[in-house]
Amino acid sequence: MATRWPVVPGTIKLSGIEEYHEASEPGQARGAEMFGKRVTYTYSYQNVRYTNECARVAANTASASDKMLEKLMSRYQDGAAVDVRVNPDNPAEATLDARGDGRIAYVLWSIAAIFAALALFVATRG
Repeated sequence: MATRWPVVPGTIKLSGIEEYHEASEPGQARGAEMFGKRVTYTYSYQNVRYTNECARVAANTASASDKMLEKLMSRYQDGAAVDVRVNPDNPAEATLDARGDGRIAYVLWSIAAIFAALALFVATRG
């Protein structure tokens, strides 16, 4: 749906790499390291200024993340002008990449459909 939201100009305020740690069991060593990008941006919609951020996990190694993040960050340099898609029903909700949200939704719905079909099969045959 974000592909249908109005587009407004925005500005990247801060972009960078973040390190995450996968959850681990009590008494075990720290979980696996993951690296990702975090981008903070501002935009105005109907004369109200908003600040939003997006974050995505990129890879489980710093070197793999560096290559991927360099490509992503070249689009999101500090101070860069960007197009922001704003949800007109909730202007605090916005996205920099409307296409990415849709692809993830299709994948999740596909996985859910597979599990539903499997559950139906087990229920009727089991």
